[in-house]
Amino acid sequence: MSDKKTKKISFAVRETHALKQIAEANQLISRAKYLLKDYLCGDNSYRYKDQVVPLLAEHMTNTNMYVSIMSNLLLSDNRVTDKKTGEDTIVVESKDFELVTAYLTITAGCENDLETLGISMREH
Repeated sequence: MSDKKTKKISFAVRETHALKQIAEANQLISRAKYLLKDYLCGDNSYRYKDQVVPLLAEHMTNTNMYVSIMSNLLLSDNRVTDKKTGEDTIVVESKDFELVTAYLTITAGCENDLETLGISMREH
């Protein structure tokens, strides 16, 4: 019997989709920075400031971690090429998949909580 462990694959993501997700996450980070500056340094007095500021900070932190992981995946050589299209697909190991899922879950929770306070992180 072989002592080698086989890597579990949780999912794969196309390189173009990963780049798009990183760009969207960077827009969310910029929005969170803008809102934090406005809530903390602006001249306006806002309702729910004590609830909003920690949510924005948590959202920004988790989105930064998501971008970091996705960027590392882009740099990895763990890919396959689609023979028909020639497009690269990044193979994501279980541990990275679990981290990405955790960050996305926490970020979605923050966005939901911010929505209940009247703040949307998404463009409409």
